[in-house]
Amino acid sequence: MATNIHKEYAMPDRRLTLDEMKTFLWGAATRLRGQIDAAGYKEYIFPLLFFKRISDVYDEQFDGYVAEGGEEYANSQAEDFAIRIPAGAHWRDVRSVTENVGQCLVEAFIAIEQANPGVHADGRVVGGLEGIFGPKDIWTNKAKMPDHIISSLIEDFSRYTLSIAACPADEMGQAYEYLVGKFADDAGNTAQEFYTNRTVVTLMAEILKPQPGESIYDPTCGSGGMLVKCLDYLREKGQAWQSVKVFGQEINALTSAIARMNLYLNGVEDFSIVREDTLKNPAFVDGSHLRTFDVVLANPPYSIKNWDRDAFTNDKWGRNFLGTPPQGRADYAFLQHIIASMNPDTGRCAILFPHGVLFRKEEREMREALIKSDKIEAVIGLGPNLFYNSPMEACIIICNNAKTENRKEKVLMINALKEVTRKNGESYLEDGHLSKILSAMCNDELIDGFSALVENDEICSRNADLTISLYAFEASQDLALDAHSSSKDWEQTHTKAINSLCNLANCIGIDVSHPNMSAISQISKEGYVKVKLCDVAVEIKETWKGDRSDVPVVGLEHLNPEDICLYEWDLNPQDNTFTKKFSKGQVLLGRRRAYQKKAIVAEFEGICSGDITTIDVIPAQENKISLISDLLPFVIQNDKFFEFAVQGSAGSLSPRVKWEHLKDYEFEIPATIEGQNILANKLWAAYRLKEAYKRLLVATDEMVKSQFME
Repeated sequence: MATNIHKEYAMPDRRLTLDEMKTFLWGAATRLRGQIDAAGYKEYIFPLLFFKRISDVYDEQFDGYVAEGGEEYANSQAEDFAIRIPAGAHWRDVRSVTENVGQCLVEAFIAIEQANPGVHADGRVVGGLEGIFGPKDIWTNKAKMPDHIISSLIEDFSRYTLSIAACPADEMGQAYEYLVGKFADDAGNTAQEFYTNRTVVTLMAEILKPQPGESIYDPTCGSGGMLVKCLDYLREKGQAWQSVKVFGQEINALTSAIARMNLYLNGVEDFSIVREDTLKNPAFVDGSHLRTFDVVLANPPYSIKNWDRDAFTNDKWGRNFLGTPPQGRADYAFLQHIIASMNPDTGRCAILFPHGVLFRKEEREMREALIKSDKIEAVIGLGPNLFYNSPMEACIIICNNAKTENRKEKVLMINALKEVTRKNGESYLEDGHLSKILSAMCNDELIDGFSALVENDEICSRNADLTISLYAFEASQDLALDAHSSSKDWEQTHTKAINSLCNLANCIGIDVSHPNMSAISQISKEGYVKVKLCDVAVEIKETWKGDRSDVPVVGLEHLNPEDICLYEWDLNPQDNTFTKKFSKGQVLLGRRRAYQKKAIVAEFEGICSGDITTIDVIPAQENKISLISDLLPFVIQNDKFFEFAVQGSAGSLSPRVKWEHLKDYEFEIPATIEGQNILANKLWAAYRLKEAYKRLLVATDEMVKSQFME
């Protein structure tokens, strides 16, 4: 162990404010702009942040022992430090180097990892720092990361001392989370693998109420944010968070390393983060069974298709107790893993899912078995855009092995779709939203139109459909359907709902008329202008370049007629020859057989068929009318547009329409961006309402049939 000779290379006595921390960390990251893609920032910044932090904390501990008993005494205690830094591997050692800086950095990383080994068990490494600095070869590639760039980054980090006195663990954790969020914003879709909306995570932790001495587990832990949030819950209440045992599993090597750094930087030392595929090789087992935990929370990857379904059918850990999920959607595989990982007496979980898990037909039998098991305590419906970089709505499924007596054989439904704020392109839950949801969750008093306590038998009688709006809905939506309502009441409610949709949509030609309606009220068109599609939008022709692995592939078969959102795609199809690239926010139009009405908005980047026309809005230009991207899907997905497209299609067996014809389509839009935003918000709300209403009609038909048979 090296003798510590403290050098004043920063401001050791300076207490950093959180804003200062955020500013300097992001400033360091921006040095990489133009050198590497934004998606790669985390590979460089997180290891340097961690290296600087442990070096400064080591100095802080060493200096404390020097003050207590002298330098010789401090050296004798260094072996017992939480993290050991061997000779020549300190931050200052690397900072003094001017040539081959990257190689020197790698040698320091390796020395620290080897000096802090983990415990080897069952072929896995638990604890320790092995592999925590991520891939090493990125630092020695001088073409991509020359010495002067690395030295500049090191000098940026050297401006401040990151000791515990200068930056306590909670503030370091907040700064780290800020950096994660900034990387997510800058990197776009690539951030989804490690970033979950933090206000939603706060809600999940508040619902689960972790207690001192309990165990917490996240089977898809990403950067470890959910685990840290549970510890923050205890910290904020002044409870003993240090006694909590923390466990996580993450398949991505770099992301699992980031999770470990995150926990260390938040002052957590008793944890186990394992890099492994949770479905294929669960890391935490107890003999022939999964290890169980008091608290489990997760945001599993959505509807993955590339997983070993055959192995899960005969799962040796018994995780297929509800059944085997379809190959195209592994959601219920993760759900069963989580339930199997709950302590039989104290276990509770919170899982963030898209709404599809609540009603999809192919999962009905598993859903019914889950409901009958009486594991579900609550289903909370959240608003749109709370999944990072995706407009889809989210829900939280709460399971509990120790439900209170009044909630046994029941499920609490909470309709919080409106409890969301969107500002500066970001959606989040405000304190008022959190308080309202938690009040409904924790108290027995139901809130009319917001929460409902539903018998398990009733849910099963509705085809095990957990769609929240079937049970908890606002009276103002006029969608309330009492099981004993008359046919006449049903028709009146139906008409009112359809009318409300038409009133919102009619201005740009979206026809949602219904034969039972006698008239449609027109909304005012004052302030609208008529444009051609080519005035505000353009066809995009780009070719996918680079690696095609794990890239979503969309064909015509994935575009469901009259849908606006994309619900299906393929990953790594063997016979795929598509080369056309599409980007987030673009509309994908099926140009073959336009009468099928296939046009959806892309929520991510991918590859699509050549029979799909990709359309995007033209960026706003001064003194010219422009169209916001949120309105484009509604301009395309309506009857008038498709009538125009069909008229311009050519070919007998498989008629196709070209952009040269589509660009002349005329329609009206609000003349101001503000007006367009108002309209877009209402149309998206109407679309979500319409989708929920369609599911309600199906459930109602089944109910009427069963009552008629009786």
